[in-house]
Amino acid sequence: MKARGVELGTPSNFSEEGRAKGRASRKLQAVENEANRRATAYAQELANGGHGLTEIAAKLTAQGFTTSTGKPFAQPVQVKRLLERAKSEQM
Repeated sequence: MKARGVELGTPSNFSEEGRAKGRASRKLQAVENEANRRATAYAQELANGGHGLTEIAAKLTAQGFTTSTGKPFAQPVQVKRLLERAKSEQM
């Protein structure tokens, strides 16, 4: 359809308000995801034991944990976000 000149998507989603709404939706989805809660608890346990982010990511993946989108924890930044989100929820 795009090749025929039909505009695809919703232009209002490209506004700052639309992007903010999308970010909020993804964050809420991640917070409410039961698998993320279990992964967060395990990651916190490992972090408190002195493990680094890379090592935690590897252990999460080895234990079969996945992100809220179903992907493995491949990057330390994913673990960092889990831990930061948990910390901000506790405040």
